[in-house]
Amino acid sequence: MGSVVQAGLDLGSALASTRMEAGLRELNSDINFDVAIRRPDDFGYALQMDSARRKAAEQGRLPVCHLDRYICSMDRGMVPEFKVWSVLEMQVEVEWWEADKETASIQYETIPINDPNYADLRSDAEHHQSNGLVIMADGRLAKMRCLVTRKSRGRVVQVGWRFTFHNLINANIPGVTVQTVNAEFGVDMGKVPVGSPEEIYAALVEE
Repeated sequence: MGSVVQAGLDLGSALASTRMEAGLRELNSDINFDVAIRRPDDFGYALQMDSARRKAAEQGRLPVCHLDRYICSMDRGMVPEFKVWSVLEMQVEVEWWEADKETASIQYETIPINDPNYADLRSDAEHHQSNGLVIMADGRLAKMRCLVTRKSRGRVVQVGWRFTFHNLINANIPGVTVQTVNAEFGVDMGKVPVGSPEEIYAALVEE
């Protein structure tokens, strides 16, 4: 199904990526935002990108590096405080009590004769012992499935400045600490996400 970008109800305070670049360089002049690096040992000093930097570039983000080490990515333009994901619409199978929902639909899945359980399943359908099994007008045995359209979180559209700062702090870069980031950007990095382990991982690590 198609996807549509859905911003969170609260994106928090935004920071310009140019402000982030300048501020991070103030904290440590060895932080850089190059999409490629020049390796003296390469023939002709060809520019090479590692997979992480290439991924950041392909997603329209800046790779944030310390010296020659890739740390994480950073959004361009106005950077929201929190992550923004795309929203995907997909059909999922649900229990029959949800069949009256507006987005619900019924699908019929043919059970082939060579199915090892075909005889038992057909007997159940003939004796109405299973609500999900039916014999179609043309004699085919089929299983009815109730499907509804639901929204789920898709790919990360923007990682947000908390993600970038969090990863830089955890990388133990000289001069980049909770205290120095707070002072430089006027933020509070003491806030931590709440939720399940999966949700916390997505908020802090997922790119």
